[in-house]
Amino acid sequence: KRTWLNQLKKAKLQYWQSPTTSTIDTFDNRGFLWKVVGKKRLRRWFVLNDTYLLYFKSPKDHSPESEIPLEESSLVPIECPETNFRFEIHFGDRVLVLDAANQAMKDRWISLVKNVRSRSLQRKKEDQVNSIPSDERYLALRRPDHEGYLMKQGAKVKNWKRRWFVLQ
Repeated sequence: KRTWLNQLKKAKLQYWQSPTTSTIDTFDNRGFLWKVVGKKRLRRWFVLNDTYLLYFKSPKDHSPESEIPLEESSLVPIECPETNFRFEIHFGDRVLVLDAANQAMKDRWISLVKNVRSRSLQRKKEDQVNSIPSDERYLALRRPDHEGYLMKQGAKVKNWKRRWFVLQ
C-alpha cells in the first residue's frame, strides 16, 4: 500500500511540474495571487497548465488545493473600490475571486487564462473531429506507468476488496 501511495504522489507531482504539461511559457504561468474568501485574502501559489488553473498553499506543496477546469469557465474583470486588481473566474456554480498585486499582474493573468481557455476549447473541437475510432485500441497502445493490486473499501458495504489498478 505504501509504495502505491508514493507512486501516485510522485506521478501527480511529476505531472504538474513537468514542462511538457503546458505549452505556455513555464515561467509566465505561475505565481502568487490572493484568493478572496469572504473578507479574508489568502495568498496562494497558482499554476496554469493547458486545461486547468491549479492553486497551492505554497510553491513547495505536492498536490493542489483545487483544480479549476478552464474549458467550462468564464473570466470576469471586476471594478472594485477596495482593489482595482480583482477578477473572478466562474466555473460550474462556483466563483473564484482573485486579487493581483498590481494592474500589470492582473492583465497578465487575465490574458493567460483567456489564451489557455481558447486553446483548450480549440483542442477539444479538434479532438472531436479527429476522434480515434476505438478507445480500446488507443488505451492498448499506451503502456501503464505502474500497475498492481490495491485494497479498495466499498461505498455502501464497508468491506475491503482486492482490485487491480493501473496508473497511466
